[in-house]
Amino acid sequence: MRTPFTGVGTALVTPFTKNGDLDEAAVRRLARRQIDAGVHFLCPCGTTGENPTLTDAERLRIVEIVVEESKGTVPVLAGAGGYDTKEVIHIAAEMARRRRVGLPLGDAVLQQADAGRALPALPAHSPRARRCRSSSTTCPAAPA
Repeated sequence: MRTPFTGVGTALVTPFTKNGDLDEAAVRRLARRQIDAGVHFLCPCGTTGENPTLTDAERLRIVEIVVEESKGTVPVLAGAGGYDTKEVIHIAAEMARRRRVGLPLGDAVLQQADAGRALPALPAHSPRARRCRSSSTTCPAAPA
């Protein structure tokens, strides 16, 4: 059965602790706040949620937490996009195996590439080609 993703969905950011670890308590609070505010579905681990810089374990844990918090009240559209087709297939299968979630696959050009694996459409010298978690404390400001 397909889940209709209609209405308002929130593209969730991924909160981290000061030392760069996944902040699981903050993920829970964020998901709960969105649900309590009346969103119709949640979107963890997309380009807004740091997907290219997350480990597989972090991505799976974030989705697990968001699904737990939703308690079936709202669907979860978990980001499984990436730069490598084999990696995308692997993480999408892992997400689907663990929880019932929708899986959008975004265009890699919309995501940041690390400088060592820059996309042809995104030159390695581009400020967006740096790999960093976008936090004011961990990611330097992009040059003007």
